[in-house]
Amino acid sequence: MGLVKISFRNLWKNKSTSLINLLGLTIALTSFVFIFMWVYHEVTFDRFHKNFKTIYMVASEWKYADGKSDFIMETPTPLGPYLKDNFPEVTQSTRFAKQFGGRFLESGDKKFKEQGLAVEPSFFDIFTIDFVSGDSKTIENNPNSIFISQRLADKFFGEDDPGNQMITFFVNEKSTKQYEIAGVYKDLPDNSSIQFDFLIPVAIEDADNWFAFGYSTFVLLPNQIDRAQLNNKIAQFYDYKRLGFDIDWYLHPIKDIHFKSDYQLFVYHPGDIQYVYIFSIAGVFILLIAMLNFMSLIGVLSTNRMKESGIRKISGAQKNKLAFSFLGEPLLLVSFSLIFTFALVETLQPAFNSFSGNNLPELHQNTVILVILFILALVIGTLSGILPGVFIASLKPIESIKQQKTVGNGTFRKYFIAFQFTLAIVLLSSTFLINKQLNYIFRKDLGFQKENIVHIPLKGKITEEYALIKHELLSNPAISDVTNASPLLSSGIELPGWTWDGISADEKHSIARIYADTDFLKTFGIHLILGNNFSEGNSNQVIINEEAAKVMSLKNPLHQYIQLKGVDYEIVGVVNNFHSRHLSHQIRPLVIIPDNNARNLYVQYKSGIDQASLITNINRVYTQFNPELPFEYHFFTDEFIATYRDEHRMLELLSYFVIVAFLILSFGLYALSKQVALSKTKEIGIRKVNGAKVSEILTMLNKDFVKWVAIAIVIAVPLAWYAMNKWLENFAYKTSLSWWIFAVAGVLALGIALLTVSWQSWRAATRNPVEALRYE
Repeated sequence: MGLVKISFRNLWKNKSTSLINLLGLTIALTSFVFIFMWVYHEVTFDRFHKNFKTIYMVASEWKYADGKSDFIMETPTPLGPYLKDNFPEVTQSTRFAKQFGGRFLESGDKKFKEQGLAVEPSFFDIFTIDFVSGDSKTIENNPNSIFISQRLADKFFGEDDPGNQMITFFVNEKSTKQYEIAGVYKDLPDNSSIQFDFLIPVAIEDADNWFAFGYSTFVLLPNQIDRAQLNNKIAQFYDYKRLGFDIDWYLHPIKDIHFKSDYQLFVYHPGDIQYVYIFSIAGVFILLIAMLNFMSLIGVLSTNRMKESGIRKISGAQKNKLAFSFLGEPLLLVSFSLIFTFALVETLQPAFNSFSGNNLPELHQNTVILVILFILALVIGTLSGILPGVFIASLKPIESIKQQKTVGNGTFRKYFIAFQFTLAIVLLSSTFLINKQLNYIFRKDLGFQKENIVHIPLKGKITEEYALIKHELLSNPAISDVTNASPLLSSGIELPGWTWDGISADEKHSIARIYADTDFLKTFGIHLILGNNFSEGNSNQVIINEEAAKVMSLKNPLHQYIQLKGVDYEIVGVVNNFHSRHLSHQIRPLVIIPDNNARNLYVQYKSGIDQASLITNINRVYTQFNPELPFEYHFFTDEFIATYRDEHRMLELLSYFVIVAFLILSFGLYALSKQVALSKTKEIGIRKVNGAKVSEILTMLNKDFVKWVAIAIVIAVPLAWYAMNKWLENFAYKTSLSWWIFAVAGVLALGIALLTVSWQSWRAATRNPVEALRYE
């Protein structure tokens, strides 16, 4: 208790330094916990499956004659059972169909649109599903059974028992099916690549058709397996020549699927390993700065106890006891910091979850992070106390009493400044560059209009009344145009098998396609360069983009014919190239095919109108023709921005980390400048007595800090340049790396350093010289 009282007394005596140290460490630990929680969440995707090390998705790469390829996660219908029966390496296989876009489920007066899977019984032999009630075997014997998640059970039935209750399943716009609830399973972890809230038995169609691709196939393999050899064995038996392109088969581990962007439409929240690396480095960097700063500030506090240590040493205190007596303050501060960190994380976690788009487990539920946090705190507190304690205990009593030395090495301090500011400037430069790239994306001419457009997904039987709905909407003076088209921002999905005159019959190409009605070009402001729009009712006329005309090498593509699956399409127009995919992708050849049943309504409205009133009117028309299904709408600009969700979050997170990093840097500089001023107290007094000006003393105290920050800028610029060049390689269309990014980052870093150290330097420079000369 005596040590605790002395520690409290010393901390209270140096209130400002103690508060800064406590605040800096708490901010750093809180930031580190959030970063580590997010990184741990990302790298443990799909690890909750007991067999996660041996579960593989059977996938393929379709390679076309033009050098392009698509990655396909669907397989021929008979493939799963064939692998199980003919390949001894495959211990189990299963097929399932993902209900893309979701399905409506109804019970009583409640109706919800949910994601689900149609599965085989073997699904439960491969994937880990924890049941609250019911038995997975039911699905094998009852084709009308359905399993639902705990979340869905709560939505439909609250606290009532959902067992044996009936649910209406909307198969499509024309038919429904009744399912009996056979069980409830625990909600899947947020870090599961495959998310679903219901499971129904799959009805396999085209069971013997090796050219029907409609089901995803997963297999269970032994722990030790030569995947390359097994891939080759699969490729040898499959005759892909009929498809007109080459296929490479491969087994994709489920533990790696999260970070593979080839399956963005298949997996839940696909990740980017680059962001994991970036944020891991940022988290370690923030923690490292905080640790060193904490030790540095403890060093300042320890310096204030040097006289006390000298006197105790003269009185016979042993070296080891003297060294350990310095543990009190840092361990006490670390204990308070742990308490505040825990409280901050628990308070801010809902906001962080919303911001990151993930449902991370709460800190008190995460044993791994709690243990790491406790160990970190213990290491920081112990090292911070022992290192200065050992140093001071090793001094001669006269050196301690006269304070002829200070805790900390001057050379290390300078390297420390350079290291801190190098990483901080890299972070700051990266933030500026990401912001510049996003501004470039949102200001770039995409080749179509994205403003003043509302997207309404069409559901149920509403497509049968499309002409009436369109007429009704256009009677509203606030609405300019209406079109029915494929989802514009995902129209980069390509359709293989296109041929045209001038190439061999065996040479088939992959071309993206959009289904749309005659008002598609007008609604999105897409310009016809050659020819005309396709005429109403003629399903064999198509419009191509400039890139398609280039690939086809047709001098005059108008009225030329292209073929797909034996059907001839006449090219009647050529439009400008426009971006229908993320700007990480090049613009690819595109065909626009006439179709009034594309199931996506796009309404262009006039500028300056009341959007709330517009949505109300559109809802009225929608409900008039489709009262049984809920109305859903999205502003097209919001959908476009959501396409760059990861880049936005990276920018926001980096901005936060930059603020935290520079805040902690400022705390560290405060400690270092205080140490420097303390070590030069007598020198400052002598200089002032001899007529030195305040400005000259400020220059003397600040010049080392300025010099090492300048060195940090020189080191940071090429590092940041290289890192950002690598990041920009992810984009086919990108901004330039401007010199001002690094100049502004350097100037800001230098300004922050000067503001921080100048405060302490000013106090030392304006101190009464008599007090300074009496310091020793």
